[in-house]
Amino acid sequence: MKKILVSIFILVFILFDFKTVYSNELSSFYSLPKTYKQSLNTSLKGNNYLYPVKIDGLYGFININGKLIVEPKFKSFTSIYDGYYLAYTQDENYVPSDENNKDPINGSYLILPSNRVVKVCDYAVYASFSQNKNYVILHDNSNKQSVNTPIIVASTKDFIFDVNKSKVLDENNGSHSVINVFDSCYITKNDGKYYMTNYSKEYISKGYDSFIGYNDGNFFFKDGNALCFLDENGKQNFQYEDGRIALPFLNNVAPIIDTSGYLKFVDKNKKVLNSYSNAYNIFKKDNIYVANIDGDQVLLDLKGAKILPRDYGGKIQFFYGIDDIITAYDEKTSIFDVFDKDGNISSSYKIPIGYTYPSYVGGYIEMFKNGYGLCSIDGENIQWLIEAKYTFMNYIEPYVFLQIGNSNKGLYDLTLKKLILDTKYKNINVYDKNMIYVESAYFNGYVNSNGQFVYVQYNYDLGNSD
Repeated sequence: MKKILVSIFILVFILFDFKTVYSNELSSFYSLPKTYKQSLNTSLKGNNYLYPVKIDGLYGFININGKLIVEPKFKSFTSIYDGYYLAYTQDENYVPSDENNKDPINGSYLILPSNRVVKVCDYAVYASFSQNKNYVILHDNSNKQSVNTPIIVASTKDFIFDVNKSKVLDENNGSHSVINVFDSCYITKNDGKYYMTNYSKEYISKGYDSFIGYNDGNFFFKDGNALCFLDENGKQNFQYEDGRIALPFLNNVAPIIDTSGYLKFVDKNKKVLNSYSNAYNIFKKDNIYVANIDGDQVLLDLKGAKILPRDYGGKIQFFYGIDDIITAYDEKTSIFDVFDKDGNISSSYKIPIGYTYPSYVGGYIEMFKNGYGLCSIDGENIQWLIEAKYTFMNYIEPYVFLQIGNSNKGLYDLTLKKLILDTKYKNINVYDKNMIYVESAYFNGYVNSNGQFVYVQYNYDLGNSD
């Protein structure tokens, strides 16, 4: 009886302490479920993604309504893409053996949307999908003596896996290896040469010395020093005698960086329209290019002509997040410019004295002074949306991740313009806009886009009272 009374007292203390600590930790926008079981919201439809949860030390997967779909049997997992995971029944120090392989559930599994769980191999250390998610390249590490770090090593076996048919299409055999996977084909290496290969395992290109990359339907290979452009059918349609990096032709002009570091804009007759020395890299955004030349970032039009309205001293930024835009900051005048898709200035802001590192986020300006914050600027008038006090800020539309110190994390909703999770959490992750993962010292779970907890797992064990 005494033991029962002590257990009841401990239970009441835990619940009282939990209520006291967390009654103010979650904003009024969110409310905790009242039971230890999952709180289901059946109003959300149309999303067939799965989301990882940890139960008794093992990972399973729930759907958007908090229903457990895949039982917890995995020791770890890797998120490959939205709704796609590679889950492991072994831990990262797993050493394959004949005894392990007798276990029917032992191995690596793809966790897919629509509640699909597919075993792919004994132990995969890496997986990458093609654009349409029908094919995946995996690297099976089951022949290694030990697995201490998730890296691709020479002894791994790589292969192509057809997700829809749950079937291995191609795997390395002797000198043959699988390099990369795309919708129309995949890249293989055989006897030192790289080939485009269709999903009937037929070479559709000749062999090249190296594979450079893929961009917008174009494959780039090296043949000696020559840079070769191939289409998705393996047909070579252009060759430049000395090339290191290239982007596809647009309006019959392509940028190419040669092995000496010269950036050249050439037409299909190989006429050079513009050229710059000491070029490091280049990428395209809408109707302009951003290139690193002489250590500075410069904007170029589609024929390679400079279009910068002023000298920014290399302070050109490409910000990918809530707004996929290009900005530039002139430190001499403290002018911060935002560019449109054609390279014209769409808006300019005067950054106040003492503030640094400006960025453009969802129509607002992020600045730093004793911490990062988010504000609107109208002339000399500054209105803070998020006070400049945070150690770290990051963005996944429409959310702003906030962090103070090393582990105090919170979340701000730009649509609602309010702090929805205060900075008291160990971890916050947004797998997509519909599901926000939160973890504290007391619980972990998911909040949906409607502000409701759809799953909660408490981090303490009440034990038995007998």
